[in-house]
Amino acid sequence: MSAIGAAAAQAVAFPTITAEECAAQGGTVKSIPYGGTVCSLPDGSTVKIT
Repeated sequence: MSAIGAAAAQAVAFPTITAEECAAQGGTVKSIPYGGTVCSLPDGSTVKIT
């Protein structure tokens, strides 16, 4: 990924995916108190579930 691509990726404040997409990418769906449901991906990132 280029530096411009990385900056654009970080510009998205709240990227979201579905639970099925999370599982397909090897992630784990977790429920966070007062935070909703998130996907913890193998690379250490966390994405909100839609």
